[in-house]
Amino acid sequence: MAEYFGTSVEAIFNTMPERFRPEKVQDVDVVIGYDITGDGGGKWLVSIKAGTLNVEKIDGDFPSCSVLVTAGAETFVGGTLGKIDLGTAMAGGKFKVNGDITVMTNILPAAFKKFKVAGDEKQAEELISIKYTASINQRFATGPIMGKWFKGLQEKKFYATKCPSCGRIQIPPREVCAECVVRSEEFVEVGPNALVANTDIVYYASPDPLTGNVRSTPYVTLYLWMDGTTPGECLSFDLNPKDTHRIKRGMRVRPVWNENRTAGIDDLLYFEIDD
Repeated sequence: MAEYFGTSVEAIFNTMPERFRPEKVQDVDVVIGYDITGDGGGKWLVSIKAGTLNVEKIDGDFPSCSVLVTAGAETFVGGTLGKIDLGTAMAGGKFKVNGDITVMTNILPAAFKKFKVAGDEKQAEELISIKYTASINQRFATGPIMGKWFKGLQEKKFYATKCPSCGRIQIPPREVCAECVVRSEEFVEVGPNALVANTDIVYYASPDPLTGNVRSTPYVTLYLWMDGTTPGECLSFDLNPKDTHRIKRGMRVRPVWNENRTAGIDDLLYFEIDD
């Protein structure tokens, strides 16, 4: 029997029953076909249904499978042990997955303990992860420019800075004009209404890095030309969820304020279509 990296294809399939974790796959119903070529290869069917496992070596054609894996024997063993990067192998056509890829990425890692080569202490170690939400004790100082911006939000006002050289109006306000690179210390009030220059509709949201919370989707980020600002100067902010499927470029929108304002970003809830 051919061996690769100290073990064989047959050994990996033979140990599946003892490595199986039925409590992790109670709601799973999948059939995985393995077509392993080369010395020591063969064809195997692995069926997982409602917490039960069946592993069998077969001859002939595969029946209907949720996913079919095709690989050389060395690539299959090396990928199982982490000795070969399967992403690189897939890119090179040495490891092929036809069907539902989530079976390989989600279901199988949960269904089986890692395969270990006898005497390989490094391979025997399992990664232990601890979920922890970081709590950072810090104070954020806005400074005079952004401090004016947040104070304006508390008063239901939008403040921008005006460049003394080119007259460019920047919102949110910045200390330096991005075009002239000169200090801009004059404040002007703009808005409160705006024109929608562009929109981003988000269907898959990333979790907050500190809390782990994921916001509801879909949500829309607006890119706004506030009344009284320099054309092309956009403020980005959220749209009222009720307007998600009505919003279009060129529409007029108005701000919706928090009743309890504390000179923070939450003072402005979102913008809504100005019907």
